[in-house]
Amino acid sequence: MINRKERLALTLHIPLPLELHADVQVGVAIISGQISGHVTAREHVEIKGTARIIGDIVSPVLVLEEGVIFNGRCKMKGEELQVVEKTS
Repeated sequence: MINRKERLALTLHIPLPLELHADVQVGVAIISGQISGHVTAREHVEIKGTARIIGDIVSPVLVLEEGVIFNGRCKMKGEELQVVEKTS
């Protein structure tokens, strides 16, 4: 388990079985594990079906797979909002 507040310029990958208790600011976030905290991404957030999120997400692009547990708010920021449909 990690407890921090982080600002990262690159990609943050939270794999299983990692639990992260932090507010993070990143370029890209790919989450398969569990995060308790706010996620802010400049480019996009991808949440895998095994992920558990407790906190808010701010990103211009958000991809959620089936099975995600997300308890929080989402704000799509940016001048142009993008809707991305993920196919199997």
